[in-house]
Amino acid sequence: MATAQLFDSCSRQTIGKLRRFRLQGFTTVEDKALLILTVLCITLTLCHGSCFWDEPQAVIKDGKVLDPDSCTDPYDGSKHALGSAWNTAKCFGCSCSSKGVLHCCTRYGGPAVMEGCKGVVDLETCTYKFYKVDDPSTPCPRV
Repeated sequence: MATAQLFDSCSRQTIGKLRRFRLQGFTTVEDKALLILTVLCITLTLCHGSCFWDEPQAVIKDGKVLDPDSCTDPYDGSKHALGSAWNTAKCFGCSCSSKGVLHCCTRYGGPAVMEGCKGVVDLETCTYKFYKVDDPSTPCPRV
């Protein structure tokens, strides 16, 4: 499922829940707006693929702090130039900032759920494949 489709699905579910929720205890328009924005931000975080970042470790040589000259891929240990971007074998898209900050996000979107099925990331296509929970060898039908 594409990230945009996943976000749209999550957003529709959240908005539907908010419409059913009466916002009791929130008396002002500002209180209600703040609550809605908070819920939407949490939804975006949960529906979006997972990301992480890693700051470079300070290296001191001859009493001076050295600036990083590359980022290290967390999965295979390969070095990447500052300002570069690459895809990992574990379906992450990574980038190395000009200051050596590593930032990686999944390429397959966020969590995916299909009733009665278990989602497994296919590392060749970086997409979810779904298999029946009670028979992991049987793929689930596409919806």
